[in-house]
Amino acid sequence: MVDFWCTLGSMVVDPTLLSTVHPKQDTFTKVPAELYEGKKVLDIPFAGHTSKDVQSYRDEIQLKLTDGDCKVTVGLYTAARFAQLKTTIPNELGEAINSANEVYKAAASSLAPSQFLRIALGVVLLDELARDQAVNDPDSFAQKFFLVTDDRKVIDSFAKDQRVSEARKKLFGPKSDWTRGCDEVYLYYAGFLRATL
Repeated sequence: MVDFWCTLGSMVVDPTLLSTVHPKQDTFTKVPAELYEGKKVLDIPFAGHTSKDVQSYRDEIQLKLTDGDCKVTVGLYTAARFAQLKTTIPNELGEAINSANEVYKAAASSLAPSQFLRIALGVVLLDELARDQAVNDPDSFAQKFFLVTDDRKVIDSFAKDQRVSEARKKLFGPKSDWTRGCDEVYLYYAGFLRATL
């Protein structure tokens, strides 16, 4: 999920990144998949675009992120999920990203966003529970995401702004088939983020 959060956060910082995902299909066919960790954990509506298209999206997103300050490796799941969102709710996705970008720009001023801030922006936009922690326990949230003082000020302002909650509702609205929110716990164990970055 870290690559998804970083990609989403990077789109918040620079909405033009969204244009790197340009599905060639007008519809999105879900292909069911199951996730196992010793036992069945989750049914996943996985990517319905061709693997070649998804690889192309991933490569383009990766190139853009590498040009910026987010050095995570983008997985096929992330590319497929953005292709799905861009196909099923293109207007809502664009509106959500642009609205979150307005909040970010007002909070960040001229601050160059770190990789950690991009990840935190993505998780706060995506996950209401993470947003609640950023608002109600900012020290713990900042520690988990390695946020320095300036980043903390940005994420504090970003998380508290009602427009971010409205943007999240667009991502998980009635037109979206991604309605359950984030099924994955955003912090598996104390060293999870450090291990994945």
